[in-house]
Amino acid sequence: MLTVEDYGPLRRAHRDGMSIREIARTFHHSRRKVREALARPEPEPYTRAKDPPAPKLGAFHATIKAILVADEQAPRKQRHTAAQIFRRLRDEHGYTGGYDQVRRYVGRHRREQRETFIPLIHDPGQRLECDFGHIYADFPNGRRQVPVLMPTWAYSYCPFALALPTERVEAILHGMVEAFAFFGCVPQPAVVDKYQTAAFDTNRSSVPRHCAFRAVTVKAYVDHIEIIADGQITARHDRGYDRGRQILDPIHYLVTLERRPAALDHAGVYRNWRLPAVFTRLRETLEQRHGPAAGARQYIRVLQLLATHPVGRVEQAMARGEPDAELIRLRTERLARRSNPANPAAIPDPLAHVQVPPEDLSRFDLHLTHLAQGELAHV
Repeated sequence: MLTVEDYGPLRRAHRDGMSIREIARTFHHSRRKVREALARPEPEPYTRAKDPPAPKLGAFHATIKAILVADEQAPRKQRHTAAQIFRRLRDEHGYTGGYDQVRRYVGRHRREQRETFIPLIHDPGQRLECDFGHIYADFPNGRRQVPVLMPTWAYSYCPFALALPTERVEAILHGMVEAFAFFGCVPQPAVVDKYQTAAFDTNRSSVPRHCAFRAVTVKAYVDHIEIIADGQITARHDRGYDRGRQILDPIHYLVTLERRPAALDHAGVYRNWRLPAVFTRLRETLEQRHGPAAGARQYIRVLQLLATHPVGRVEQAMARGEPDAELIRLRTERLARRSNPANPAAIPDPLAHVQVPPEDLSRFDLHLTHLAQGELAHV
């Protein structure tokens, strides 16, 4: 077999004018070999037509391949090394050969199975890739690992980083919206390499009374959730990331509170409700006038106004006159009509439930008929 060193003299001799026959006679090669050397700049590499015989290991090739195929589905740290495969062949299958043969065969098989990649070229603005990194941040309650979303342009490698409370899909979408606003453009398309989704949090969030025992839709955002029933947003809460929390709005329980006034002092949702001090003074005044039970019920009627009126309006109505629940309600509704005169239909009206039937003037004809008959009787 000719080598690269053999090709050089043959090609130079032909360049200097020697014929193929003279080259073959001078260098003691066949004319076929000389023609091959002149046809290509270097010898063709030697390629085995078949694997070399392996008298001892050959019978175990199928066993080794089965182990390596099973390893592809196992975690990386649980995959076999060449030494572990050698020990299994020796102890479980009766292999009597050496370790080097096993090591070379396993290495060759793994090189053949390694994944390769095709380099890609992206046009400007074409592709934005998102992945998560992690940093440690110091909080008042200790150091915690914080996920950081890293949208990066595939063309320029220009990055954007945003710390987020979670790696869930709503956090990714929020981070991408912030990245688009920062870059001032939107890619086509956007690709997310890594994300984690889960069922909605184990937390329980309150809804208004009319939504109880009904199926609702929960839309989760990075900083809040919205609860939707019949196509309308019925509740909105700040997003909590602790597990097993109750996120409650005291407004949602005002209807139930009227039937269970004791909850005013024993339910956490009301014990932790931060209202202006004037509400506390009103309750004390009402309970002094009417007794603890009746005074608490009047106070609850005032709290129920907060379901349809802002705190400031109810507080203003409380300060304008006698501390009575019904009078406070009337003053609150009067203030509402004054603040929104262009849309009085949107303001609760105490007479709105009264139904007045349309007039039927034909009813007066009955009196005329009776009158006519009475006049005839006296004639």
